[in-house]
Amino acid sequence: MEWNTLQSLLPKIQLFDIKHELFLMLGIGDHQRCWTLRLDNLLIRIINSLYPRLVGTDGLIHEANVKWKTVAMDFCRKTGDFNAFKTQKQCKERWLNHLNPHLKRFS
Repeated sequence: MEWNTLQSLLPKIQLFDIKHELFLMLGIGDHQRCWTLRLDNLLIRIINSLYPRLVGTDGLIHEANVKWKTVAMDFCRKTGDFNAFKTQKQCKERWLNHLNPHLKRFS
């Protein structure tokens, strides 16, 4: 595909965003790949940089304010690899079920 031609048709949208949306629509990429420690750490850094104050005054986590699409696109940008991209749902579930520092774990 000629990315430059596609971008000339959509001049207000960045090329990266065009690729990201197209890959999601077509199901291209190995977004079923397992999460690694490197990917987990990257997701934690992204969430901490975009949303440094997720904890409210009541001590509860307010994930409702998180824009998971922004997190997923930032994640894809920082990995630099479209084969390692994750969907916004995958990022949200990984954070809520595994990486959230305020998650209560039962043994």
